Amino acid sequence: MGIYFAWLPGQLNYLCFVKSLIDFFRLLRPLNLLIIAGTMYAMRWWVLYPLVNNEQLAMEFQVSEMDFFLSVLVMILLAAAGNIINDYFDVKVDRINKPDRVIVGKTVKRRVAMVSHHAINILAVLIAGYLGWKYARLYYAIIPAFMAGSLWYYSLVFKKQTLIGNFVVAIMVAIVPLWSGLFDLISLADHYGEFIQNTGEYFGALWKWLIGFSLFAFILTLIREAQKDLEDLEGDAAGQFRTLPLTYGVSASHLYVGMMSVLFLIGLAYATLPI
Repeated sequence: MGIYFAWLPGQLNYLCFVKSLIDFFRLLRPLNLLIIAGTMYAMRWWVLYPLVNNEQLAMEFQVSEMDFFLSVLVMILLAAAGNIINDYFDVKVDRINKPDRVIVGKTVKRRVAMVSHHAINILAVLIAGYLGWKYARLYYAIIPAFMAGSLWYYSLVFKKQTLIGNFVVAIMVAIVPLWSGLFDLISLADHYGEFIQNTGEYFGALWKWLIGFSLFAFILTLIREAQKDLEDLEGDAAGQFRTLPLTYGVSASHLYVGMMSVLFLIGLAYATLPI
């Protein structure tokens, strides 16, 4: 019996460690990260590749699978770091809005969350810097650094302001499909420069597709963020947020969501219906 009780504290410590580790991965929101990766690969192989490898262009991607994976990893790391810092600053609000989902300060220490946020961001920017150096494009490193800073200030300041936080999140989401095609299209332009000059109009249409997907992602995110503001009224009020429903009322928020939904449907009809 004495041996059993001597073993028990160690076992409990192990179980607490496993629980903390599981909750840390929950903090990263792995499903959202998988969606980011899936979106980028879908954009590459299901949208862009059929357009560049056809009778008119017959081109092959010049970015290796490893480098494309690294570009995907950059977005995943930035999103993971953003999720951590968002929960870090939102503990008070989440205790009201989502009490069962509060992790930071409970099973994951606040210090661990903050250090992990900075470490993951640094890793993302370093990978982006490597890609920028390899492909001689400085903005490959600047864009992720800008996103890391924007997500920090979003969690700290922007999300408390009317619509500004929603626009910041929407911009971050819109960058994902744009980023997925940035490497491939610019590398194609470098490699097939003279050929593209003769088919410039068709190649230019590829950018329109890419930007179109980014715009749709932007509008859908604005709608989703506005709906979240409507769902989180009590906690946001306690956190002294100035979201749209708290500033202008629930009716104004519903009107805004309706207008943005109509705008999205108009854009979708324009993109899909023959004109």
